Amino acid sequence: MGGVLAIFSLCGLGVWADANNPNGQNAAANKAEDRLFLGWLICAGLLTGFYLMLDVVLLQKGRAAVARIADPDADEGREDRWEQGD
Repeated sequence: MGGVLAIFSLCGLGVWADANNPNGQNAAANKAEDRLFLGWLICAGLLTGFYLMLDVVLLQKGRAAVARIADPDADEGREDRWEQGD
């Protein structure tokens, strides 16, 4: 839901900025705006990619934890080692 809101906000901001552009069709100003947008797009893509990688790592760690809890034979003998101090 947040992603959809961000896309709508970005589109609305773009329409507003284009309507209120004091430079009109100034090629230099358009070039600067294009560079800023490209920089924003690259940063947003990198942040999204890092978030998705973190999400996958945490999902796998969660699955591994559930598998350890669900498998009663996985911890066989651990209590003995704990009592011996190892």
